[in-house]
Amino acid sequence: MSQTFVRGAAVVLLAIAALVVGALVYAVDRAPHSAYLLPRALLAGAGTAPWFGPFAASLPSYLHAFAFSLLTAVLVPSRLPAAAACCAFWWAVDTGFELAQHKAWSATIAEHLPVWFAGVPVLDHTANYLVRGTFDRLDLAAILAGCGSALAVLAARPGIASRTLT
Repeated sequence: MSQTFVRGAAVVLLAIAALVVGALVYAVDRAPHSAYLLPRALLAGAGTAPWFGPFAASLPSYLHAFAFSLLTAVLVPSRLPAAAACCAFWWAVDTGFELAQHKAWSATIAEHLPVWFAGVPVLDHTANYLVRGTFDRLDLAAILAGCGSALAVLAARPGIASRTLT
């Protein structure tokens, strides 16, 4: 088994662990209707015990940015600029969705979503996410911290090259 594969597998496992913790936040600390992708049976105790305390509000934003930055980075060449680009991409996506939840424009954005979103799983809930979601400045900080943490993990990997491809 190659070292590159082992390093990539470790990053994928770390990302999956982060997503599991994020799902756990929704399962125990959020209202049952707030988790679209989790089965209702897992959400039976949601909102009853604040397991994650004050971190429950922004932890999913941190974990999503962290995990998806890692998962995307294992798909590109093991170069620091490529890893940074993956982290920047997820910072932009997550920040865009967070900003789109702001009450000043969320309804307008939801009204102008393409009609074809209605027929695509996950995208079919975008309007509800925007209108029912809550904009939070701390989520913006969590997204930045998640992407920054992912970049730190990726930069610390043995064998990552700091130069660009030539």
